[in-house]
Amino acid sequence: MILTVGNTKGGVGKTTLALNIAIARALAGRDVLLVDGDEQGTASLFTELRVEQVGSAGYTAVNLQGAALRTQERRYERSAARDTRPRIATLHHRATQSLPQRRSSGQGGR
Repeated sequence: MILTVGNTKGGVGKTTLALNIAIARALAGRDVLLVDGDEQGTASLFTELRVEQVGSAGYTAVNLQGAALRTQERRYERSAARDTRPRIATLHHRATQSLPQRRSSGQGGR
């Protein structure tokens, strides 16, 4: 399964959610590759701290940004397109693309 956690807004819990999913999947016996695409590198830092505290992260983490991240994303897209096994689910949202702005309905707070 390829799962992407993304949003154009900061501070919404993307890293927290991605780390918790990675740990839960790893504890369930799954192989997990966590790609930290954030320039702050919070997921990578947390992974280092987890290794120090627990002895093992339980998952593999890499830090990719900018052109390197986009290059690897295209490789995974091509790989997933060739893989016809039904157990592969691809959830894809490019955090680099802007989401359409919601128009205010003028009904205060809605």
